Amino acid sequence: MWLARSARSWCTRERYGKDHATFEDTLAACAGWMRGVAVVYDDTPEEDIARWHALGARGTRCNALFSGGTSLSRMRAIADRVREHGWHLQLLVDVGADPDIVGRIADLGLPVVVDHFGHLPAESALESKGFQNLLSLVREGRAWVKLSGAYRISEQRKNYTDVAPLAEALLQANESRLVWGSDWPHPSIAAPMADDTDILDALAGWLSPDQWIKVLAENPRRLYWADSSPI
Repeated sequence: MWLARSARSWCTRERYGKDHATFEDTLAACAGWMRGVAVVYDDTPEEDIARWHALGARGTRCNALFSGGTSLSRMRAIADRVREHGWHLQLLVDVGADPDIVGRIADLGLPVVVDHFGHLPAESALESKGFQNLLSLVREGRAWVKLSGAYRISEQRKNYTDVAPLAEALLQANESRLVWGSDWPHPSIAAPMADDTDILDALAGWLSPDQWIKVLAENPRRLYWADSSPI
């Protein structure tokens, strides 16, 4: 599950499998100024989806890279389950391993958000067909990308200069389709732990002042609060 705080899209994740109790409690306590991304499965009751929507959920996440996530093969069925609520589909996928995956999901007719630059090695991403396809989808407005998890695709433990060309390419493609997330508390990462100061410093280096406002405020407002104004 993901929680987005106000239009600044400050995000955190708690992983409890199918148990969304903490997710629900947090959204309920924040009473409208927070948005969340749930994980819908084949057996998730319809009443749960409706309740999550009322609380502030605006998307469902498919984690195709680690165990316990929703299967990509089930995304059409999942999309049909959340379509009436206007949710987006958030994907943790390696676009290098399957260059056409994001396009196929985008064809389902719901907004698509791709985590962590497409989750492929930064050093070879620009030459990858998968990343080039992702750039095309962003340019066309058919996909969103999170400028998150740089430490997951970089060979560096700070600065992330090898990720900067990817950020630049995405910004040139369509800066209106980019959002950000801290990826805190940085799960499944070997020591040394990512430093949030380094993450923000890298982001500040990629974005101009106007882009900073767009990526951290204006874009998430359109994505997470499309049906209302954030408090």
